[in-house]
Amino acid sequence: KLRNGGKNTLVLSTILLTEIGAAVYKVIYMAIGECGVEVLQKKYSMQQMREMERMAENFQIIKMLCMEAKKMLMDQRKKSSEVICEQIGVSPNYLSSLIKKTTGSSMVEILTKKRIEKAMELLQCTGMKIGEITELCGYKDQYYFSHCFKKLTGVSPNKYRREHEQA
Repeated sequence: KLRNGGKNTLVLSTILLTEIGAAVYKVIYMAIGECGVEVLQKKYSMQQMREMERMAENFQIIKMLCMEAKKMLMDQRKKSSEVICEQIGVSPNYLSSLIKKTTGSSMVEILTKKRIEKAMELLQCTGMKIGEITELCGYKDQYYFSHCFKKLTGVSPNKYRREHEQA
């Protein structure tokens, strides 16, 4: 509808952009907290988008908001592991070896298992696209995600979804 234009294009575009923005703020709030939301609001306030006649600028604001949120999430991932090691006074390598010694699994194996468990839940409970689930579970590449998923579950993400839709 948006591509074809029409009398409701501005309204639909505004609703779409507002929902995308709200989703970005929600993800940042859940991953980083209120301080992350405040940082985004200072740079990309949703109030800037109130003027419907500035639709092209609004799309650009949402694009920049998404890019900034992605950067914040990537930085947060790096920081969280550094903070854990600092708090317990060990190096990342030593912590990794302790985890392996204690659990019998490497940190990567544990992380992969948790990511795939989350993917399984999303495949069963949502209609999200595989690409969206890939990113939500911390993977950058959908093909690598599918490879890891199949290695752990024995089936592809699509087949897993189909099998659990029928159940």
